[in-house]
Amino acid sequence: MNNQDGWSVDSYHSLGQTSFLPVMDGTNESGKATRSQSLYGLLALLGVLSVGGMQGGWHLMNDPSGQWLAVSPNRFAWLITDFFLPGLFVFVFFGFTPLFLAYAIQVRLKWPLAESFLSDSGDHWAWAAAMGLATLLFLWTMALVMVVGFCTLYQVVDALMSLVILSFLLLPSVRRALN
Repeated sequence: MNNQDGWSVDSYHSLGQTSFLPVMDGTNESGKATRSQSLYGLLALLGVLSVGGMQGGWHLMNDPSGQWLAVSPNRFAWLITDFFLPGLFVFVFFGFTPLFLAYAIQVRLKWPLAESFLSDSGDHWAWAAAMGLATLLFLWTMALVMVVGFCTLYQVVDALMSLVILSFLLLPSVRRALN
């Protein structure tokens, strides 16, 4: 396959060189990019998740007292002293990661190291990573509900967002666009 500058990834590997760095490849086997409306919907959902994750994580890191959530960290003294680390987790995993995955899906980013983990499945690594991210979001939200209780509408929005992202990822048109 040729990437956008015309350099063939296959010819690079045939030279006996292997790269563990991502390589952009915006085309399929026929040389044309295929996109579906569902794929654009998925990219939009990942963008919304990214904005929400950055906003929520930033608030927790900026004000680790928990006043923004109306929850005191004293309630969780056995687990955390403030909300900085949970905020950092949210900022990285639900802020930057969905943005990176949206980019990787959009340009069909090749990453040999990540692809090596999925060599038998035939799925694009970013698709599998997005599945893992949506599952992590659902589990994170359910854990928060169990530990904190239902205290904000964000919990419902996050749970629904994870299920909608999973649903989009499982659509045949999205899977075809990424393979």
